Amino acid sequence: MTVGATFVASLLAVLERPATWPLALLGFLIRGGFLLVLAPIIVLPTAIGLANVVAPILTSALLRGLTPTVVALIAGAGLAGMAWLLGGGLLAAVVDGDAIRRTIDDGEDAQDGGPDVAAADRGGDAWRILSVRLAAHLPLLVALAWGATRVVAAAYREFTVPVDTVTPLVLRVLRAVPDAILVIVLAWLIGEILGGLAARRVVQAGESPPRALRSALGHMGRRPIRTLVQALVPLVALALVVVPSAAAAAAAWTAIRATLADGLPAPLTLGAVLLLVVVWGGQLVLLGLVAAWRSAVWTIEVDGTFGGVGARRVGDWYPAAGSGTVGDPSGTGPRTGTEEYP
Repeated sequence: MTVGATFVASLLAVLERPATWPLALLGFLIRGGFLLVLAPIIVLPTAIGLANVVAPILTSALLRGLTPTVVALIAGAGLAGMAWLLGGGLLAAVVDGDAIRRTIDDGEDAQDGGPDVAAADRGGDAWRILSVRLAAHLPLLVALAWGATRVVAAAYREFTVPVDTVTPLVLRVLRAVPDAILVIVLAWLIGEILGGLAARRVVQAGESPPRALRSALGHMGRRPIRTLVQALVPLVALALVVVPSAAAAAAAWTAIRATLADGLPAPLTLGAVLLLVVVWGGQLVLLGLVAAWRSAVWTIEVDGTFGGVGARRVGDWYPAAGSGTVGDPSGTGPRTGTEEYP
């Protein structure tokens, strides 16, 4: 199947199975997509505001050592991060497994709500999916450990002795350490591709996590350009949804704040709120569709098709012995023409 055919088949699969949209949306939000959705209504602190909060904590830690307050902050941040990584990752893995099964399921089972899979099998697949995704993102952990120090140093320089106060802080930091940002992004992209392929090997082929990772690495090595295109095209589509919808949500949020600040009539405020709800609702629907399509691309790439097939045509070639032959027309031979090949 060509790359274009894979894109079309995956789109048809998710259009036929709208139940995959909320699953894909939930997985996208759990893995950090909620930051993109909430970004238009979040007011980022200024450099001075951050310095006022961070400077006293750093000064206290440097002069008096690790105080109970600093230890509590570090411990709380660590526990929150682990809870999100493991708890959120496991929930996202459950969602991934269900979405994969619904995508490759035939039409009859899809209408009935998906394949009948035991809860124990789903739970086992979820842990295996989580393990392969965490293993796939180990290069990202190394890249973050290397690049984070440079990013923090650049941000500290911009806090203390900014060269340019007009350009936003984020852009100034990106301009100061582009190589570190590039390495982190590439490590994330490789982890997403490797984890996505390995997760589907776990669900679709029933492979163990180590074997699924090896199969995914082999797939990437044999088809590097194809794999890269299949990763980038859905990401571009996702950006085309996020950027305009985020701009519209930001405009609606600004309108709400303006009506409240100026004391305008309540109907205008209500209209601005309804506009924000409509924009957010449309954004979530489109994000669910694109996220489901992005997931289905990898599913169909591994499976080769979507939907169940009850029987195969006689004469097709399969690895089984005797495939590619026509059955005995008399009906008395060893093959009647009705066998199903594995």
